[in-house]
Amino acid sequence: MKILITIIFLPFLLINVGNANELTLVWSDEFNYEGTPDSSKWVYEEGFVRNDEIGYFTTRLKNVRVEGGVLVIEAHKETYSNANYTTGSIKTYGKRNFKYGRFEVRAKMPYGVGSHVGIWFDGANIREVGWPACGEIGMTEYVGRLPHTIHLYNHYADPADATKNAYTNVGKFTVMNPYNNFHIYAIEWDEKQIKYFIDNAQVATFNVDIAGTGSNNPYRKKQVFHLTYALGGWGWDVDDSVLPEKLEIDYVRMYEATTAIAPVNLLLLK
Repeated sequence: MKILITIIFLPFLLINVGNANELTLVWSDEFNYEGTPDSSKWVYEEGFVRNDEIGYFTTRLKNVRVEGGVLVIEAHKETYSNANYTTGSIKTYGKRNFKYGRFEVRAKMPYGVGSHVGIWFDGANIREVGWPACGEIGMTEYVGRLPHTIHLYNHYADPADATKNAYTNVGKFTVMNPYNNFHIYAIEWDEKQIKYFIDNAQVATFNVDIAGTGSNNPYRKKQVFHLTYALGGWGWDVDDSVLPEKLEIDYVRMYEATTAIAPVNLLLLK
């Protein structure tokens, strides 16, 4: 006896629904106003603050202002207080702390030897534990003596000896003429790693456990964000002939991961 078996092929469509890793904009400054930086978001640093730098940070519009849709931090050769140079630095201390997410800045660097730009974070607990125990994320560092190089450095206390500064040179990357055009500098930070991006291309990854395992790791704690245009120090002697010079910031944007519908595969008949 023969048995006839009929097989019916039904076309189907496989659809992926949902996204568990959506990013939501939670904080930003688009600098679409004029005058002083938004005081609900920023505070100034004042004076000689760190690294044996020779640029005196001021609160004056001459050095720090918003105009034409960008934040301008401008360095000058001038006599002011007990300094021969002035410039500026602002941070989110006391306004907003950050922990994990995507952090993005569109910036145009200043030109000339002596400039030292930092787009960076340090620990919100710096007044309690000091530096480097508070941790530092060097989202972008630029020195004018190396005009086509972006540096990425992270600082933290040595896990074996908390009195010592340990650091990781995450990398050096070529960006031609960053003082002529705006570029996007970004990190994506979670409890395991920090990824670095230039113009949306990933260039490096930092393993957070290098700074110690567990919750006491500074990169598992809240951090304060800084925009700094320093003179001297690691930037070396200043070429007075290029001043005044500007660091220009088009925007700062902070995104956090939000819980969304978990991805689900649906098998649908066509």
